[in-house]
Amino acid sequence: MSEPIGMSLEIGGVLPAALLPDLIGAIEGQITDIVGDSVEEILTSTTNSPARIDGISNYGMCDDAKEFCKEHNLSFIHNSGAKDEYEASTSYWLPGMKCEVEFKTDASFNPVITPGEIKP
Repeated sequence: MSEPIGMSLEIGGVLPAALLPDLIGAIEGQITDIVGDSVEEILTSTTNSPARIDGISNYGMCDDAKEFCKEHNLSFIHNSGAKDEYEASTSYWLPGMKCEVEFKTDASFNPVITPGEIKP
């Protein structure tokens, strides 16, 4: 089964040019209906830092692209939209972090908590 959900991925850092095709492949393998320029143009733009890719992916996920970023010390912020029974979320990772941080958000990607999380 598949559930196309809107999402965005912002990538920051320095990547050797020789690895650019691998990152493009990881992104294009999971993210479709990319808004605006091609992935290569977005990633190589000198005015677009960090590089932001907006599109649609299965369940709003882009695990291959995020793993590539971690392996090559590229920071990222990933926003996954809400749809039907799926809640919106944001995750981020910076070089040096042991693991990615993820939290629930509203449709505008503002952090939210449930009442159960604030009760004693």
